[in-house]
Amino acid sequence: MVAVSVFDALLLLWLGLTVLVNAERRTAGVWLAGGGMLLGALFFGGHTAMLYYSLQALISGIASWWGWGWAALIALPLAWYGLMLWCAGFWDSRASRLYRRHRWGLGIVALMALALAGSLIGAHPLKILRRMAELSLGEVSPVGVLSGGVPFVVLIYPPYIVACIALSLDALRRPVPSGDLIRDLARRARPG
Repeated sequence: MVAVSVFDALLLLWLGLTVLVNAERRTAGVWLAGGGMLLGALFFGGHTAMLYYSLQALISGIASWWGWGWAALIALPLAWYGLMLWCAGFWDSRASRLYRRHRWGLGIVALMALALAGSLIGAHPLKILRRMAELSLGEVSPVGVLSGGVPFVVLIYPPYIVACIALSLDALRRPVPSGDLIRDLARRARPG
């Protein structure tokens, strides 16, 4: 597990730096792609470090790494969807079919990301882990944990991931013409 985690961290670090250093024009999409890969490298770097700790050390340090890990897990799918929208031409024109088709989807996944972040801000990690182990359902409490024990995150995160992936694939399936010859050629390129 350590080897795979280190490999992922180094690969994402290399790819993120390569994108940011070698881009001719550093547009918002390039920054989003490079920054997303660097955030992924940071996540896997933390994952690698956690693999070397004992269970007792992880539990005692959970308050420090809990928020950062969830921030990455919430931000990365939304960043990926935003990047795929950029590649497909969503941000180019508000009159395009793609913009009309995805404006509600982007709003919904952004609200889901905000709900996830908000539910994690007030939640204490040890209480959530204990309640996740019990897996009993109940009413929603103000801190985003169901009173019976299941965190709000468990109910929202899976549909959030599926929505980000499905909407990204839909955006790439039917992109809009950009008016930029190189970008249009890159969209039509197929592996040979």
